[in-house]
Amino acid sequence: HYLASKDEHLANGDEHLANGAAFGARPSFVGTSQLKRMVKFSLDPEPRPYAVVPPFDIKTTRGAHRVAAGKDASYVFVIYSKDESMQKLWYNSSATAMFRAMPPKSHMVFAATDGKGSEGAVNALRTRMENARGFAEVRDRLHFVEKPITLHCTAQEFPKCSAGQGQSVFHQAVVSWGSIEPSLDVTIDGVVEELDASGATGWLPSITDVIKNKGIQSLELAEWGGKACAGEEPSEGMHGKIAMIERGTCGFYTKVAAAMKRGAVAVLVTDSRDSGGSSSMGCGAPDPCDASDLTIPAAMISYEQGQKLSRQHKMGKAITIKLDARYEGEHFVGIDHHGKLREIGQVPPSNGDESLSLAFVALEAQYYEYEKDVDEKAAAPGILEIMLLHGTDQDESDTYLAGGRGIYGNALFPSEAVMAKYDTMQLLMQLECKCGMDKCCGEWDYVVHLHACSEPGMTPAQPAMGAVGAHGVETQGFSYKSCNIEVGRWVTAYGRPGKWLTDASSAMPLVRKGGRQHFVLSQPAWSQQKYRVVSKLLLSNTGKRGIPVASLPLFSGGTFDKNYNKNHGAMEVDIPYRTMRAEIHSFITGHGWGTDSDNCAEFCETQHRFSVRVGMDVDGETFASNDEQLYEHSLTEAGSELGCAAQVQNGVTPNQYGTWNFGRAGWCPGGAVAPWIVDVTKSMRPGMKAIIGYVGLFNSTGYSPKPCHGDACAPNGFAPEIKMMSRLVLYEHPYTKDLDGSSATEPKSWASPSIPLDLGSV
Repeated sequence: HYLASKDEHLANGDEHLANGAAFGARPSFVGTSQLKRMVKFSLDPEPRPYAVVPPFDIKTTRGAHRVAAGKDASYVFVIYSKDESMQKLWYNSSATAMFRAMPPKSHMVFAATDGKGSEGAVNALRTRMENARGFAEVRDRLHFVEKPITLHCTAQEFPKCSAGQGQSVFHQAVVSWGSIEPSLDVTIDGVVEELDASGATGWLPSITDVIKNKGIQSLELAEWGGKACAGEEPSEGMHGKIAMIERGTCGFYTKVAAAMKRGAVAVLVTDSRDSGGSSSMGCGAPDPCDASDLTIPAAMISYEQGQKLSRQHKMGKAITIKLDARYEGEHFVGIDHHGKLREIGQVPPSNGDESLSLAFVALEAQYYEYEKDVDEKAAAPGILEIMLLHGTDQDESDTYLAGGRGIYGNALFPSEAVMAKYDTMQLLMQLECKCGMDKCCGEWDYVVHLHACSEPGMTPAQPAMGAVGAHGVETQGFSYKSCNIEVGRWVTAYGRPGKWLTDASSAMPLVRKGGRQHFVLSQPAWSQQKYRVVSKLLLSNTGKRGIPVASLPLFSGGTFDKNYNKNHGAMEVDIPYRTMRAEIHSFITGHGWGTDSDNCAEFCETQHRFSVRVGMDVDGETFASNDEQLYEHSLTEAGSELGCAAQVQNGVTPNQYGTWNFGRAGWCPGGAVAPWIVDVTKSMRPGMKAIIGYVGLFNSTGYSPKPCHGDACAPNGFAPEIKMMSRLVLYEHPYTKDLDGSSATEPKSWASPSIPLDLGSV
C-alpha cells in the first residue's frame, strides 16, 4: 500500500509530510474526468451543488420516467463520453457488482452527451447489463436515456456552454459542471492519433489559455531523456518545442521550470509505470505554486503512450503534437433523498480496481441512505439539540477551521435539572467545502479533533465561536491547556466534504451541571486546508445508563514498539457506591507506514485488550480478585483493499480524489472514528476498586518492529504509532429527590456479579 509515493510529492518535501501529518504517502491523484475541480471558470457554475431539483421527465428506452427524488428515491446519473476513463467504466466494469452495491431505494440513470457513437454506447451498456447476473432484481431502477444530452458550446470560447432553453436543473448541471480537457493530437510521419491527457491542477497556464492567446499550436517533440531533476541536462535542444519528461524523483514544478529555462514552450510528462494510470499534475510546498512564475502549459500522458512516443522519436520519425482543447460535460451527477443536486467525485479511486468502477458510482447512493438515516436520528422525538458551531458565524467573521490552533465554540447547556433527564450525547459534525463545491475542499487526509475544556466556558459577552489564539491563550485569561478531553475524532476526505454522527457521551459528566461549555476543534497546525463547520450536540435518554457523573482518564497511545506495553501499567480506580453502570470509551487508531516489514500501524491489524479486576484496599495495600475480565477491540480492516469503501454505509465519504478505499487501522479518509464503547459493569463492584490494565498487540502478542527492505520501505515514512484516548465513564442511580423538586425515585437493585474474591497481592 505504499502506492506511487516514490515521486514528486515526497521529493518536494511537502511540509505536511515532513512534519508527519500525512498518514500515508498518498498524493491526491486527479484523473482526466475530474480536472473540472481545478478549472477556473469565469463565473461560478449554475446550478450549484445542493440546489433543489424539481421533478422532471426523461425519455428512456422503456418509455417516459419521472425523476422525483425524495425520501423513497435517490438518483445517480452516469453520462457517457469518449474520455478514456469513461470508456473503461462503460465497457469493462462489473454490472453485477454495481447491482449488489445499489441500496433498495436508489435509481441509476445512464445517458450520453452528443458525440460520435454515444447512442450506440448507451444501447451497448443496456444489453450488457440485461445479460448480467442480478439484473432482474434491479431492472425497474435502471434507466437508459434514449437521446444524448446536447452541449451548446461556442467554439474556442470555453466555458460558454449551456444546456439549451427549458432544460432541467440536472441537464444544466451536466453542462455547467463540465470541464475543459486537453486535446493533444500527435502526428507521426503523417499519421494522426489522439493522446489521452490530463492537465496541471490550476498552478500553470491551461492549454485553453494558450489557445486563446496564441491560437492552436503544432509543436515539434523533444525528448529530455530523463526526469529533469537537479543536475540533469536534456539530451537535445528544447527551444520552441514541447519537452517530453519522465515522471518521478522531483516535483512537477521543478520539471516544468527546467524545461521553460531551456526554451521549451510546453511540457508533456509521461506517467510512471507503477502509478496506476494517468493522473493530473499537482503542486505542493515548498514549491511556490500559488505565486508561480511559470508561463508554459503542461499535460500528462500514460506510461504506455510515452513509451510509444519515445520509441518512435529514437527511430528518427518526425513527431509533432497539436495543442487543442475540448469541453466535456459532467460525467456523474447525483440527486439525494432531499431532492438536492450532488457532485459525485472521482470514479474509480486512485489505484482502485477499474472492474468495480460502476460499483463505486453506486456507493454514492449508499451515502445518501446514510445521510438520510443521520438526519432522521437527529430529528427524532425526544432529542434536545445544542448548537456548537454554526456555518453562518464563520461566514460573517471569515473564520474557518484551518491550521494553527483551530477554532473554539461555546455550547450553552440547559440547567442541571434538565440535564439530569439525559444519559446520552451524540455529536453531529459536518465539514463543508468552503465554497460549497468539491474543488474548494482540502486535498489531504488530516486528523481533526474536538476537545472539551475542563475550565468553564467563556462569558456571554464573548463570541460564540472564533479562532484559538496563536499562543494557546485567548482573552480574559482562558487557558487552552485545559482543552485536553477528546470527544470526537475525524479524518478529512481527499477533496470532498463529510457528515458524521458519533457518540460523545464520555463528555457528559463535564456538562451535566449545565451552563456554557468550551470546545476546541483543530487539525494539524501546518494545514492550509479550510473547512466550513456545522456542529451540534444531541442529547437523548436511552433509559439504560443512569446519570453520568464521572469521566476518568485511562490510557493514551504512543510509539508502537517493544516498549509500548511497558509504558502502560495497570491503573486503580475507586468505584463509588452509587455506581449503576460503568463503560470504557476509547478512540483507537493506528498510524505510520513504510518503516517496518509489517507496514504498521496504519496498514497492519492490531488488537487492543483491556482487563478489569475487582480490587480491595487492606491496610494501605491493594489486593485483587483472580477473576480477570478481558475486553478486546481489533482493528480488522487495516490493509484490506476495500476496507474503507465498505464503510460508506457507515459514513465514509465515497469517491474521494485519492486512495481512500484501502482499509486503515481504525480510521478512514473522509470518516469519523467511532468510539469503541464497552460495558464493563459486570467486572466492577460499587464501593471497591477497579484495577484496569491495557495492552496493544500485533498477531495477539507484543510488537517488536522489524526493518523493511527495498521497495517495501518509504524514504519519508513514519514509525508505527497508536493514537488512543480512553476514559472510564461512570453512571449513578437517580435515587435522590429530583433536582426539579419532583418525587424521589427509588434505586434499582444492584445486580452484582458473583466474583470470587480469592485475593492476591497486585
